[in-house]
Amino acid sequence: MFEAPEKSKEIIDYLELEKVPENGGWFKLIHHDVPAQHNNCPNSCKQANSTTILRLVEHGSATPWHRIGATTIWSFLDGDPLMLSLYCDDGVAKTQILGNMVGSVHQPLVLIPGNCWRQFICMGEWTLSSCICTPGFEFEQLELAENGWVPDELFRH
Repeated sequence: MFEAPEKSKEIIDYLELEKVPENGGWFKLIHHDVPAQHNNCPNSCKQANSTTILRLVEHGSATPWHRIGATTIWSFLDGDPLMLSLYCDDGVAKTQILGNMVGSVHQPLVLIPGNCWRQFICMGEWTLSSCICTPGFEFEQLELAENGWVPDELFRH
């Protein structure tokens, strides 16, 4: 009989997740959809239509504030809720909770528009989620905020 993994290390090992460079947590690339017509062009034109990853964030490993130009669609898979703090072009900071208690404050799916600053914090021991990114994500597109930066809007009430 299959027993669900209880600890993040078991999930990391089972799913063969890799450490996220400079961004906290773990990931695995599931799909990188580069159109066939881009196979023979220089790297600058090899933008994927979409990418899909698995992402695990553990307790105490909040991601730094970061942004990318693409829209991301986050889905809750397992574990504890994940707090997604967002700061978008409209200048309004907001928080959404990705989790499995639908009908409460949790959302099973969260859409983050491109160019929004974001930070993820696990609200328990670990959170496993998936992310679809359109257009596809490349690590060179990742913009990290300066160390210690927090949107001013988070402190205005």
